[in-house]
Amino acid sequence: MQNTAFQKKDADYYTRFKWWMLPLIKDGPNAVMDLGCASGLMGRRLVEAGKAGEVVGAEIFPAAAAEAEKTYKKFMSATWKNSRWIMKIISTM
Repeated sequence: MQNTAFQKKDADYYTRFKWWMLPLIKDGPNAVMDLGCASGLMGRRLVEAGKAGEVVGAEIFPAAAAEAEKTYKKFMSATWKNSRWIMKIISTM
């Protein structure tokens, strides 16, 4: 997946699992807002690890957003021009 706005990013930038974040999140059915969720892999892994009971995702890159939408029950694809999208997501939690 390649976004021309991020030419210097690795090819797996939108599908990479950030394993180092798991210990930073307490155990339990937390509600997690994943802003810039890319393909949704992090949220899926948080649920699998028992770190999240609900994950809400948001992504602006269309190709990554299409993948994330398959993973998250609550998801928003938006652009930075529409600054109200963050409040819409927060209201769903």
